[in-house]
Amino acid sequence: MRILRNSRLFTAGFVLLVSVLVLSASGTSYATGETLVGTHPFLTGVTVNLQEGQFSDQVAVFKPVPAGMRFVIETVGVNAFAQPGQVVRVALRVVTEGRVGIFPIALPQASVFPDPEFPANTLRSQLIRLYQDPDPNAPLQVTVDRNSAEKQARVFVDISGFLVGAP
Repeated sequence: MRILRNSRLFTAGFVLLVSVLVLSASGTSYATGETLVGTHPFLTGVTVNLQEGQFSDQVAVFKPVPAGMRFVIETVGVNAFAQPGQVVRVALRVVTEGRVGIFPIALPQASVFPDPEFPANTLRSQLIRLYQDPDPNAPLQVTVDRNSAEKQARVFVDISGFLVGAP
């Protein structure tokens, strides 16, 4: 009986794995069922430098969304260098079909980093599903702020996903 149950679990796991591989190969997202045919990988990001006395800054990403395309954001990576005791907050500002959305990225507590200029470091990667339309007047932006403006801080934010034709 136990062997039969284990073989059923193995078969179910195998079928699930094959389904995911087939959907991936066919250009379908197994998370949403969206058709991904004709998509293009896309990576952009920003580096935000906060000087001593500066609490926050909002910066447009390096590479804007190309005309006629929509950026489907899947992953956000944050690497923040600051001072001990500083809490760094990061948020993405997206515009989809004319509507603005602001999405904070929760960062864990900073760890000690062996750099005299930036002795505290926070790392975070987050899976997310956001959409950014190609609007030169409303680009994808990253806001970084901190609870103390003592000394300087530097935050790298990388944003990856894929481009699809804009509706």
